[in-house]
Amino acid sequence: MKAFWNLLRWDMVMQVRYGFWAAGAVVTMVWVALLWSLPKDLLDLWLPYLLYSDISVVGLFFICGIVFFDRRQGMINALAVSPMTTRSWLVSKVVSLTFLSTMVVCALAVLLYGWGLAWGRLLPGIILSSVLFTLIGFLGAARLTTMTGFLTFFILVSIPSGLPTLAYFDIWSHPLLWLLPFQPMLVVIRHGFVPVSTGEATLAFVLLLAWIGLGYHLAVLSFHRYLASRPGYQRPEAG
Repeated sequence: MKAFWNLLRWDMVMQVRYGFWAAGAVVTMVWVALLWSLPKDLLDLWLPYLLYSDISVVGLFFICGIVFFDRRQGMINALAVSPMTTRSWLVSKVVSLTFLSTMVVCALAVLLYGWGLAWGRLLPGIILSSVLFTLIGFLGAARLTTMTGFLTFFILVSIPSGLPTLAYFDIWSHPLLWLLPFQPMLVVIRHGFVPVSTGEATLAFVLLLAWIGLGYHLAVLSFHRYLASRPGYQRPEAG
């Protein structure tokens, strides 16, 4: 357990050095400057969508950057000769990026909306959405080796992740949207501002937990198929 906390602390330090926290702060201040004068009714509509978008960027783009940098610095290969399991490595990345994402979107919400939010409903939605987006990002990052590939993956995932926004803005809706992992994310985040029905909220949270379980399982398999199988990595166990 001590080794895991040391790894988590190291991950958070490296995220600061990579400039992830600075990037999050800059983006937050830009959004605050752009949306500061919006009336409350428009803010009620746009802020949940904005939080959802920020979570997706942190989860998808930053994890790709971390895997890219860890490869270049030999951190992936170093894991083979360390006592740290691959599951611990993955959980550390997910926890540290979820913390970063949560701090960024909460700061944005407070600066634009104030403290008068239903945090008991909003925080679980933010945290679970951050975890799932990070796992989805890792599934792509494990397969790719170039920054161009990462950017292409980010663009491709942005297409299905944007579909629930059509229903959110009453442009187009269909029950099949619930088959995507992105629909429950937007629902639980919106739930922090305007309560949805108990049945819809329960369904969204259950689906999110199920997607997270599946995403974690696939992420572990992806690590050993696409990272551990490459030259220089000799660790045989599944972590």
